[in-house]
Amino acid sequence: MKRKSIAILLSVVLMLVIMLTACNCKKHKFSSEWKYDDTSHWHECLKKKHSDVADKAEHTFNEGVVTTAPTETSEGVLTLTCTVCGYQKTKSIEKVKHVHTFNDKVWQTDENNHWHPATCAHTDEKGDTAAHTFDEGRITVEATEDTDGEKVYICTVCKYEKKEVIPQLDHTHKFDMTSWKYDGKQHWHPSTCGHDLAKDGTADHTFSEWTVKTVAGYGVNRVDQRDCTVCGFHEEKTIEGTLIPPKEREITVGAIDFTFDGTAKSIDTLVTVTNTEGGITIKYCLDDENDNWTDTAPVNAGNYKYKITLNGTMEWAHKEKVDVFTIKKFAINLDKELYEINKDEKLEGGLFGVTCVEVAAETNSYTDWVTVLAPEENNVPGRHVINVVDLTTDEDNFTVKANTETITFVVYDTANLLAGVRDVFTIQNVSGVIITTKIAQGTIKVNDEIYNQELGKSLTVKKIEIGRKAKDKATVDDEVSLLVEGATKDEIKTGQMLTKFGTVNNYDKFTIKLRLLTKEEGGRHAPIYSGYKPTFNFTSVAKSIIGTITLPDGVEMFMPGETIEGVIVSFDTKTPGFVGYKFAISEGGKTIGYGEVTGMHFDSTQLTLSDGVATSDNIYLLEGESREYTISLIVAKGKEAKYKFELLNTTDLTMKVYFLDSELTLNDDGEYSFFGTGRPFTVKVVVTANKATTGNLKINKVTNAS
Repeated sequence: MKRKSIAILLSVVLMLVIMLTACNCKKHKFSSEWKYDDTSHWHECLKKKHSDVADKAEHTFNEGVVTTAPTETSEGVLTLTCTVCGYQKTKSIEKVKHVHTFNDKVWQTDENNHWHPATCAHTDEKGDTAAHTFDEGRITVEATEDTDGEKVYICTVCKYEKKEVIPQLDHTHKFDMTSWKYDGKQHWHPSTCGHDLAKDGTADHTFSEWTVKTVAGYGVNRVDQRDCTVCGFHEEKTIEGTLIPPKEREITVGAIDFTFDGTAKSIDTLVTVTNTEGGITIKYCLDDENDNWTDTAPVNAGNYKYKITLNGTMEWAHKEKVDVFTIKKFAINLDKELYEINKDEKLEGGLFGVTCVEVAAETNSYTDWVTVLAPEENNVPGRHVINVVDLTTDEDNFTVKANTETITFVVYDTANLLAGVRDVFTIQNVSGVIITTKIAQGTIKVNDEIYNQELGKSLTVKKIEIGRKAKDKATVDDEVSLLVEGATKDEIKTGQMLTKFGTVNNYDKFTIKLRLLTKEEGGRHAPIYSGYKPTFNFTSVAKSIIGTITLPDGVEMFMPGETIEGVIVSFDTKTPGFVGYKFAISEGGKTIGYGEVTGMHFDSTQLTLSDGVATSDNIYLLEGESREYTISLIVAKGKEAKYKFELLNTTDLTMKVYFLDSELTLNDDGEYSFFGTGRPFTVKVVVTANKATTGNLKINKVTNAS
């Protein structure tokens, strides 16, 4: 408490000291120097920490001094000074306005004025512009009758010169009074002084009476004439309508009967005219809208126009005749009712067609051969009946005719044979068996060897009949009866396939592409599954057989309306087939789907030893095909047994022998020794054909275990 009281006492004493000493009891002492800002000046108190001022007043400025002179391009500066405190401020001085300067010692001019040119940058400015003040002028070239003169005037200020033409002096013309010149109305004496336009004695003509100069004739009017009795001017006039009209002429053309023969068909010899005075021309063109006339007579068959023109003369009238005529096509005569050709065969003319006819003589060597062509739809294998009017040729100048309304055109198929047995029977006292069939593909000729796929035999065709008429050969779509030898009636069955040996084989399974019909299309309403057994109808060979369907991996059911590839079908017996072989499937006599073969397969065949020998059935393979055979063997443990593998009745088969998937190397005699374990083991033999052939595989034990 004591300390606090002492502190307060000291503070009071200090304040009293400050108050007593301040400015000597409020008396100020000010500086003699002026202080100032932008607007005022004043004297400040000299005591420290005093802000009092004296004599504060606004600045009093003098008129100022130019410290930076203005120019035409930049402003100047005026400096003002306060007359009391000496404070200075500046003001801008506006740029100096431009004053043009001119060269008063030089004049520039045009034809009307003169001026002093600017010497500043403004070259388009002019000083002291004024009109010229010309003197009285002086003649520099005297005028004559032949040439103009010249007078020069000078401006008294700028010395500019202008020139003035002095016209030629008046001329006194001279004329030839002994001669006349004239036009259609007047005559006059011509000048001799060179002024051709000057005339003397000009007057209208004085004519004599009209007289006939040219008497009227064919195509010519009468011409009258008269002369001027003063100057001799001669005048003529044509009296229109007085001519004698030209006489008419006739053009006749005889009967035109042209047929194409390779030569130009001119009507010259058929044309008769009154006369040919003035000349005659004959032109030709096609009978169309173009009217491209030519002097050349046509050669090719077609419809044409001719135009005969008699050129007019004074006496004979112009005459023209236009009419049409035809060059008929040369008719190729077909003298047979039957024409035959192999598919893709070329005739003498190098084309495929019904027949080829040599016409060089008839057409003057215009062409050597003409090919008779069938309609496009008949250029396929088969037996076609064609209306003669539908036949064409490879040359537009020819047509086709025949003694009959139709011809038969047979195109023999060159593809491999495919047919099926439809019926089979024999006739008493006739050697051989009669087969009826409809050929689906290929051609059959008498004495051909055809192959019965299911029977595995070749048959010799001894006779062919179509509609009870004997034929040398038959082709696609022909329904034929074949007398064959090589098998009995009991061996040949309906539905067996007839082919060319080495083109088709019999298989255990087919890979197929199959489409099931929908219920609306007459098919099933329910799906099928693996194990389904429909009837397969191969209509091209009249064969029906039951097959078992196996769907591809991952496909559980096959719905109507779907198409699936990779389906497997297997048969109880080997069935002939080929890629593209088409079929229908049915159940209960109703068609439920369609398909085609996309691949064929053999099952592996198991052979069994009997008395140490195993022999396969007849092996029939196409070129490049292979078949697999297996056989189970047993050799006593620790013993060795030798077996021989051989192919019989052929040199066109090869084989490979495998044990545990490893190929075995046979000795030169086709033998291999096996060492026994006392347990059965399987050996696989793969037989491959170098070309289509038949044969047998034989396996026999050569030595017993030892």
